[in-house]
Amino acid sequence: MSRDPRYRSIRSMVNDGAIKSLNEIFNHIPKSTVAADCGKKVTRFTFLMENVEEFKMRELFKIGALCDLTVSQTLELAKEQYLKNNSEKLKP
Repeated sequence: MSRDPRYRSIRSMVNDGAIKSLNEIFNHIPKSTVAADCGKKVTRFTFLMENVEEFKMRELFKIGALCDLTVSQTLELAKEQYLKNNSEKLKP
């Protein structure tokens, strides 16, 4: 099975700063495509995207590998998504 060609554009958008968090990838590639390529059901994948801290490291790195991202880039996107998802909870 060949990889969706839209994955190729993600790395340059991350490098250019156009994509700053994990969920922004889905503005360019359907969540269902990424979920299928990661071996997840869309409902489970949606839960993980809303609760990024629940991802296993290998699952995050699989997404990163599909998008040709480095480990550091992948973790930075996940961190930014976590902060976005929990910004209200983290306020003192």
